[in-house]
Amino acid sequence: MVTRPSGPLGAAVIRLIRRNAFFAGALVAGTAVRAGITVTQLPVLAKNDSYAYIALALRPQPHVVRPSGYPLFLWLLKPFHSFTLVVTVQHLLALVSVTGVYALLRRRTSLPGWVATLVVLPVMFGAWQLKMESAIMSEALFVPLTIGAVVAVLWWRSPPAWAVALSGVLLALATLARAAGLPLILLVVGYLVVRRVGPRPAIAFTVAAVLPLAGYGLWFRAWHGSVAFTRSNGIFLYGRVMDFADCERMAPPIPERGLCTQAPPGTRPKSDTYIWYPGTPLQSMGVDVFSEDVNNLASSFSWRAIREQPLDFAVTVARDTGAFFAEPWISMPPTAEELGYDSGVNATYVPGADPIRDVRAYEGGDLLVATALGHDSVEPPAPRAAGLLKVEGYATGLLLGVLLVAGAAGAVRWRRPEIVLPWAFAVALLLIPAATSVFDRRYALPAIPQALLAVALLWRPEGDAERSFVPR
Repeated sequence: MVTRPSGPLGAAVIRLIRRNAFFAGALVAGTAVRAGITVTQLPVLAKNDSYAYIALALRPQPHVVRPSGYPLFLWLLKPFHSFTLVVTVQHLLALVSVTGVYALLRRRTSLPGWVATLVVLPVMFGAWQLKMESAIMSEALFVPLTIGAVVAVLWWRSPPAWAVALSGVLLALATLARAAGLPLILLVVGYLVVRRVGPRPAIAFTVAAVLPLAGYGLWFRAWHGSVAFTRSNGIFLYGRVMDFADCERMAPPIPERGLCTQAPPGTRPKSDTYIWYPGTPLQSMGVDVFSEDVNNLASSFSWRAIREQPLDFAVTVARDTGAFFAEPWISMPPTAEELGYDSGVNATYVPGADPIRDVRAYEGGDLLVATALGHDSVEPPAPRAAGLLKVEGYATGLLLGVLLVAGAAGAVRWRRPEIVLPWAFAVALLLIPAATSVFDRRYALPAIPQALLAVALLWRPEGDAERSFVPR
């Protein structure tokens, strides 16, 4: 026999569910969907990235290619020897972050519960979102951390020092999961200054954000001899500028000429080809691609290209940013495979790493996950599923564009400063990869909840009072 919870706590829980019945139903459905995915599908391993993360979880160290925050997350769960547990935790983090957005909307806006629930449905049930939560990829950690950081700052009109300090810690962790989080820290600092929250919260946020990053930088120095997050910023920027860099116009010095290509602009493959694929200038140098010297050389070449061809750089960034909204109608560079390049280098750049052995070691001997080697997922989606993912990707891109325009108009029309923070996060998260790396639709995932939140915050409660999420 099922008994109803009794006492003050039980009564409060019942009132909470009744008041938010629509969201409670969506949360139960979202949990059931994730449970079904976890039980019926193996975790997704996405080529180099996933295997590098696993290798670093087994050999904790600051990585030269990407920050090691996500591998440290995997390292914490390593004693359980279960990729299924990793995916389960990632699903739970996503559900917690979605609940946080819903609770914030109920507290800071006049939206009824069912409308606030509709706002979070694209994150609750988005196919791309669910696929990324099921993958051994840093986005599964980056998205909830950035959402949590915004919720912590916006929960109060004048946030207390401890709340902004929590936001600083979350953004520092997000930066260590993906370097794209670093500019978001500067955006929050600017927001706190504009809102005039006072010196204590601003100092608390700055200290909370800087200390973890400084500690990581010192750890990197202990391993690699210099304070940094990676040794790849110049390499990735080199891939970006190779879309347009014209060595005849740039006239680079002799050390940089080896990075030039004979292929004219407009016929070159996607930017990441110039980082990972054999036969390209960087991979043909015969040295460690991610050494400090090569990174510095690539950085010098890249900034020279940007200085000499600023308009070409701006056009490239605008094109790749626009592709997030309307990829089918934007002419993108061909992939390496379409131009006949050999397969990308399946390297983790972790000394002693071996993809098959590492997957077995982390999983505790279960070889099923290791069958994913060389594929984008353990079980490639059926043509119909792949088509649905593509359609959803296009629809989400159009939605993102509408949301960003609406958020900008609303912020100007109603002068709502709290709208600006998630809106600026969304724009930055789209611009950063377009300006520093390459277009990839998965990079839009962290921007979606921020854009949704920005528009939903237009509906403030009467008198701009804060409502209690938990009924009394």
